[in-house]
This record gives sequence, structure tokens and C-alpha cells, in this order.
Amino acid sequence: MGIGADGVEVRPIEHDPEHTIGRPREREVGERGVAIGTLPKRRSRPLRGRAAEGNSPAVRKLRGVAGPVVLLVCGSLQATSANRRALDVIAERLAELGAVVEDSIALVGVPAFDPGRTSGPVVDALRQQIADSVAVVIATPEYAGGMAGLLKNALDWIVGSGELYGKPAVVVSAGTSGGEHARGDLVRTLTWQGAHVVDELAIAAPRTKTDDAGRYTEQGTVAALRRLADVVLAVPDLDGADRLRLVRKVTARIGIGPEHIAPLI
Repeated sequence: MGIGADGVEVRPIEHDPEHTIGRPREREVGERGVAIGTLPKRRSRPLRGRAAEGNSPAVRKLRGVAGPVVLLVCGSLQATSANRRALDVIAERLAELGAVVEDSIALVGVPAFDPGRTSGPVVDALRQQIADSVAVVIATPEYAGGMAGLLKNALDWIVGSGELYGKPAVVVSAGTSGGEHARGDLVRTLTWQGAHVVDELAIAAPRTKTDDAGRYTEQGTVAALRRLADVVLAVPDLDGADRLRLVRKVTARIGIGPEHIAPLI
């Protein structure tokens, strides 16, 4: 037993780490008194335009976008997995704060990485989504001591094009033991691509923190997920020293030295 980020208890139990019961439809109150709202609407198509200008106020005004775009990426294919549910909580908080929440393209459609072939429209769409976001939130289950294979495959396609370089990112893993190895793999991969991983969260034994429909109701977990959303929107406005301080805290935990952290751009 241990304590994860934001004081969320890490208590391994023996069961399937993914919870797969139905999606919420109406606002109700969970068993612990936490209000669960209807999920915010999310864009399913990537924004277009020059990557460097994707979230400038002028371009957002032209596109009719009300707020900064945050991209959510789920490494689980299950529509109602514990990791998808974690992103749902984050998405609801981001919407409350005025952000535009965008789900990534379905990772199952990303072809096997081959540096000798052209990327194709699916990979190009994912690259554009990353480029047009102010930050990325990635949730992954842990499989066989590592991150989900389809997620690693998708991220490998971004190495050569560089959309993650200097991009703020947050990492979440929900599963039996909180995805210690999956989070480590993901933080390392993102850091090697130049992303700035500013926070992470482990959610152990997610079934003990959800209601019968799989929605998070344990107050500490809900608060920790909502706080991640706050961090995501605050980071782009931080000065360089404060941002890098957050990055060093995350990377140091898994043994990544400061020499591997990308400079601010």
C-alpha cells in the first residue's frame, strides 16, 4: 500500500483492472454524495491550420472556438474503462473552466509504426490534433508491466514530426496497482519526444472508487482528477522556471535526469 499523487491511496487488489459497465446518461448523485454530471460535448474532428498558430487568440476567434483546446488520449479501447472514466472527470472540469475538450482519433486505426512508410491520413489527423492543442492529457492502462501497446505505437508516429515537443502533458493510469510501470513508460516516451510532463496520477483499485455504473465517486479521486484539469490549463501561463520545476518533479521520480528535459520554446 502507498499514496499516489494528491494523496490518493494506492491499494492493490486482485481483479480485472478495467471496469466496463455502461456510460452515464443523466445527472445524479453517486453513492458518496459526489454529483456526477452529463459528460461535456467533445469535438471528434481535429482543428486545421498552421500548428504554430493553432491556439492563438486570433485563430481561435476565426474558428469560433471559445477557449483553449485540450486533447484527451485514452490508451484503452474499452468505451467505459476505468481510464476512460478518469478522462471523463477531467473533461467535465475542463469544460467548466471554459476549455474546448477534444478526444483523439481512435488509436485502433493507427497503422503499425514503420519509419519507411508514409504516415497516412489517420496519423496526420492525430498529429494535427496534437499541434492544435495547448496541452495533452493521456490515460493508459498497464498491460504486462508496461503501457498499452496501441498507445506506444501511436506515439512512435509522432517522433519524426515533433508535435509533442514543448507540449505540456499530464499522465493518468487507473488499474489494479495504479499503473506504476505504465506511467513510467509513458513519462519516459513523452519526455524523449520533448513533451513537458507536468503532473501524473495513479488510481489504484478503481472499482473501490466508483459506483455500480463505473463512475468515480470517491471524493479524493474525483478531487485529484479535477485538480489535474486545473493544472493543465494553468501550465501554459506559467513562467519557464515554474513549468520546468513541475517537469523535473515528475521525471525525477522515474530516474530521468534534467539533461533529458526539452528546453522551453
